[in-house]
Amino acid sequence: MKSLNVLTIGNGFSSDCHTFLPYIAEAEETQLYIANLYIPGGTLEQHYRNWIDENQVYTLEVYLPGEKELIKPDEIALHEVVEDEDFDIIVLQQSSALAGIKSSYKPYLGELAEYCRMMHPNTTVMLHQVPAYSENCKNEAFAKYYNGDNENMHSAIVAACYEAADEAEIGIIIPNAVAWKTARESKIGDRLTINGYHGNEIGNFLSGCVFWQSFTDIKATDIKFNLPEYDKAVSELIKVCAYIAKNTPDD
Repeated sequence: MKSLNVLTIGNGFSSDCHTFLPYIAEAEETQLYIANLYIPGGTLEQHYRNWIDENQVYTLEVYLPGEKELIKPDEIALHEVVEDEDFDIIVLQQSSALAGIKSSYKPYLGELAEYCRMMHPNTTVMLHQVPAYSENCKNEAFAKYYNGDNENMHSAIVAACYEAADEAEIGIIIPNAVAWKTARESKIGDRLTINGYHGNEIGNFLSGCVFWQSFTDIKATDIKFNLPEYDKAVSELIKVCAYIAKNTPDD
């Protein structure tokens, strides 16, 4: 059986994206260890400073291979996890509020990416392109940074991620923002969140498909797992949206 060890350094958006990955991995006969270094609303600057200062402020959200229940030890330091485990993939992420602000990535993304590569030369470092908020979102950052406009936020996130990944020498962007935009323009519509930004089952499954496609050589449309509470056609459309994002990543 194949195995895959993944770490994300993020926040609640990372948690959302992990929700269905154990189910997808089981259907794909892959032993998945996936962990998320979690702090609420965590920014790249916070992750950088927590690394430098060795702050034990994280909850480590872990799905063990073959398990679908989270274990959540807390008071963990970033360096303890990065340096004590072997990972095939490490995913970095800016907070959703700052994801479209180019200056917010500097120099933190590059420093963290270089640290991860130094600790694990064979690890692939990726950047998660988080989705834009829904048009009716009440998050204060939506109005402050993006004039409460979904298209404006989406375009800013895509542009910021491309520039930041290039400067940090990160070769793979997980195009979740593009997948969500595609879904919103499909029959699915803007039925992806519980509060305008955090995913519901449909949104989290879409993110899971985008992540899995980025982690493996499996097309999202070939993923075997389907959402059990929905008609199969819904799951198939979600997979198509994830697949389109891989092929139109700068949309």
